[in-house]
Amino acid sequence: MIMENFEANVISWLKDSCGHVLSLLLQIGNTRVNIINIYAPTDLNERKSFFEKLHDFFIPADNCIIGREFNCYDNELDKFGGNVSLAKYLSEFRSTFSFVDIWRKWHLRSREMSWFNADLSNGSHLDKFFISAGFVDLVEKCEIFPCCVSDLDFVSLCLDFKDLAPWGLGVWKMNNSLLEDDNFCQYISAQISDLASCKASFDSVKSWWDFFKSALKNDIIFFAWEKHRSLNQERVSLTNRLIGLRRQLIQCDFSISAEIIFLESQVAALVDRATDGAKTWSRAQWLEEGEKPSRYFFKLKKERYERNQVSSTEDVEVFDHHEIEEAHLDFYSKLFSVKDIDTNCRKRLLQEISTFLSDSDSALCKGLISIEELTASFKTQNSSKAPGPDGFT
Repeated sequence: MIMENFEANVISWLKDSCGHVLSLLLQIGNTRVNIINIYAPTDLNERKSFFEKLHDFFIPADNCIIGREFNCYDNELDKFGGNVSLAKYLSEFRSTFSFVDIWRKWHLRSREMSWFNADLSNGSHLDKFFISAGFVDLVEKCEIFPCCVSDLDFVSLCLDFKDLAPWGLGVWKMNNSLLEDDNFCQYISAQISDLASCKASFDSVKSWWDFFKSALKNDIIFFAWEKHRSLNQERVSLTNRLIGLRRQLIQCDFSISAEIIFLESQVAALVDRATDGAKTWSRAQWLEEGEKPSRYFFKLKKERYERNQVSSTEDVEVFDHHEIEEAHLDFYSKLFSVKDIDTNCRKRLLQEISTFLSDSDSALCKGLISIEELTASFKTQNSSKAPGPDGFT
């Protein structure tokens, strides 16, 4: 439920077919937030499997918030009366994706419960919020409030986004898996032909080449976005059909069992595509045949994101986002500014060179480079190499 005057925009959403997960991608200013509402199963084995697969519903965003009913706990202070049974799988889930139990962080040694049994002899803290580490400083409060019309109390989380530093556009990288899509190859070949036909309109080949790469990048982004949107729509459609069929199954209509199994396999295939995307972004160089260590790749992707974040600069020690931008601008402006060359230093350096090409090697290097040479060189390159500044590998 989102209030009508909510200032953020809902960009996309995902849900499961059992009513356990609803995942929203919100745009709040320049920041994208993935809010995931969960109702973890009460059965222990089902709950373990639930947290092992919950990342299937993560939508790429700057930060993530997971909330509602976890139905388990990983801290002794979250239990009152009865036997204490800590959920190690919950701790592992939180650690894998670098989440913070924000209520526990704000109330480090406190003991409050969000659920009690009928005679109040047993209670547990089952409702909570896990948030990304990047959101911790934005939290104003996180409290538990009693609810008299339910056996579960309210858990309230308040964040202040006003001082959230805006993010830039980021760095684009060509997704080489698109090259396996025949529709993409046909589309992009046509775009390349159109761009090549207008080369004569430019003052130089260099100017056309810069325009060519920029225009091609925009075409690839457009195709990839349309493909992503189409896959999301397909996933939502399949999920809704699955929900309807399961309701029929509950009414003892067992004739649809085969169709349910088929739809579940189709949804699983779409989830695998998302996992493959995480592998691409993680830039991991190995995968054992038959393995699908998607939790590892999501974790590696997040670690790379955190490692690439700039929280301060050392040359001029600043921590504010705006001051960091100014420090970078100043450093690179000076680094690439025009300076006089020390002719004596240049002369001394050139005098140290003692190795020269032979006449035959020198002759081999002279002359125009042929199309055949360029093609042969291009075909020997590894398509999975890191991209250059233009985003193409």
